[in-house]
Amino acid sequence: MAEPWVSITSVKVKSRLGTREIAALTQGALSANAEDVITQCIRTAVQKVRGYVRTCTQNSLGPDGYVPPELEADALALVVEEMATRLPLGQIVLDEARMSRIERAYKTLRDVAKCNFLITSPETTATTSPVPDGGGYGGPDYIDVNPYASTDDPDFANNL
Repeated sequence: MAEPWVSITSVKVKSRLGTREIAALTQGALSANAEDVITQCIRTAVQKVRGYVRTCTQNSLGPDGYVPPELEADALALVVEEMATRLPLGQIVLDEARMSRIERAYKTLRDVAKCNFLITSPETTATTSPVPDGGGYGGPDYIDVNPYASTDDPDFANNL
């Protein structure tokens, strides 16, 4: 049985930041009725991760709002990035170690998009999930388009 896809929660995000950092990064909501900052940033980061997953035709998407377990830490790094870049003073929490972690997250996500990093197939797929590639090596079919090939060449017919 496949490991279930995971939900990125505010509790998980808060485990990545200090109390003062959370207070500084969640200040400045647009209005009293504005959506919680952490919720906004989680949604943005999860959508970004799912976009990379969707790019590889060998992948299926899990339930809406969930990410593969292998990409949980990467999603959390992107949430921290989203939170830190929404306010000018937020940059102060992006130290060298966090920037390095965010860069590694994007590298992993690019590998996922290129189908070079395997992820767990979801137990249930999203209604908007792409159809996984049905065969071969995952690339396009090879079509020989040699403009110099002659139709009189006996090998030409064999290449069709």
